[in-house]
Amino acid sequence: MNCSTIRSLAPFFSRHGELSDEDRATIEAHLAVCPSCQGWFQREQEFDAAVARVIQQVEVPSDLPNAIWRKIATQSRRAARMKVLRVAAVASAVVLLVALGWKIWTSRPVVDPVQWAAWEDQRYVFTYNGSRESAVEFFARSGVKTFVPYDFDYTLLTRLDVVAVEGTPVACLVFQKGPNRAKVYVLPKRRFRVPRGELAAATGSHCTVEFAESSREFVLVIVYFGEPNRQLFMPPGSIG
Repeated sequence: MNCSTIRSLAPFFSRHGELSDEDRATIEAHLAVCPSCQGWFQREQEFDAAVARVIQQVEVPSDLPNAIWRKIATQSRRAARMKVLRVAAVASAVVLLVALGWKIWTSRPVVDPVQWAAWEDQRYVFTYNGSRESAVEFFARSGVKTFVPYDFDYTLLTRLDVVAVEGTPVACLVFQKGPNRAKVYVLPKRRFRVPRGELAAATGSHCTVEFAESSREFVLVIVYFGEPNRQLFMPPGSIG
């Protein structure tokens, strides 16, 4: 997983049952080697702990219950109770919005130009290597368990990336031949159900989608821009 994916999943780390054991292990492994994400994760935990302490330390005025009941005594019991409940709900919503806004403001990731350049350098080196092995190594270093298809011409590869699909990090490879482009997503079958061997085009869309079997554990979703012909992106001599 890359840092962006880790930070999108990290808020669910402490919630029981929200993440699979594999995802939790991947997050822990990433945090162990990434100082930037370590600092961010620690700040998140410190903020949550600070909010919890503040809430626990709030003192309720000793005369508050009597004041409330005196107010209720001057009106209809039912009408007064509803008013108190509405005021309490509004106050709670205001507190929650303020706390949420502060958390969002303070937890925004810092854009580090050095780290950004390192990410792009890594993609550049592995993308323009022109071999399937370089793509395999790229995803291995990114911490993503995936399958890299054999029947593509990797001299046409223009980009490697890890993207989130429905919250799941998956491998993405982009091939370009002239005006035609194929964007390949590798989806784990244990997380997705997709049809196989079909072409689908949405009305008014500029692309066509193909579902293709790739291995026992993964399936390919190929998005074509231009001619929807997989053979255009296959290695020379493999088309018979």
